Amino acid sequence: MRRSSTGYWLAVIAAITAFALVVVWPDNPDRYLPDFFPWPSGNGLQVGDFDREEMRLGLDLKGGTYVLLEADTSRLPPDIDVDAAVEGAKDIIENRVNAFGVAETEIQREGVNRLSVQLPGISPEEARDLIGKTALLEFREPTLDAQGNVLCLADDGTQFAVLGSTNSAIIPDRESGEARCIDAVSGRSGKAILEPAICQAILDPAACEGVAGVPLNGTLLNPDSEVIAQGQGFAVTLEFNSTGGEIFSNVSGRLIE
Repeated sequence: MRRSSTGYWLAVIAAITAFALVVVWPDNPDRYLPDFFPWPSGNGLQVGDFDREEMRLGLDLKGGTYVLLEADTSRLPPDIDVDAAVEGAKDIIENRVNAFGVAETEIQREGVNRLSVQLPGISPEEARDLIGKTALLEFREPTLDAQGNVLCLADDGTQFAVLGSTNSAIIPDRESGEARCIDAVSGRSGKAILEPAICQAILDPAACEGVAGVPLNGTLLNPDSEVIAQGQGFAVTLEFNSTGGEIFSNVSGRLIE
């Protein structure tokens, strides 16, 4: 009786051990085990729609980059909440990192104006490209043909033009950030061909004196733009400097016409 009981428990232990190996088995065993043996690779456990993901390793096991960022609060207006500004910067960095799918990232506040960022599996060069670049707000306008129609690029690479009428439409795509063209007559669809918004002296040669060809972007904004809650939504307020205001007036005037 004892032998049968011992054999039973040995079988249970062996089954649990085999199951544990399947669960924790790495996707790339050659990274951890001698490569002279053809170890099985893959996620290891798949039951129906459930598929075990690869084990996530932190900065201490996987390696990567540790970045300490310090905000230059001396450049902020005196009435700006520094704590809120740093929290806003933290949210922006988290959104950038999450968009690239970097797993096990840790972003924490250190003191009043510092952020520590741990990026497992990311080299210093990749980290610099990921979080070290400053976002630039760009204003773009549709490219028009000789007749004033909006040029669009179809999915097959060919161009076509649409009119702003009931038979055609240009719809912004919030996910991709593109302006989509849909021609109800021909059934063609694609994306609008956009170009940087610049001041163009079409009727008055002196209209763009000193700013001709200057692109309208975030560098021409005054540092008092903000997002304001309005009812159940939000509104973004922008204030251009004198150069930006002149270009914006020209661009908006041309497009409205």
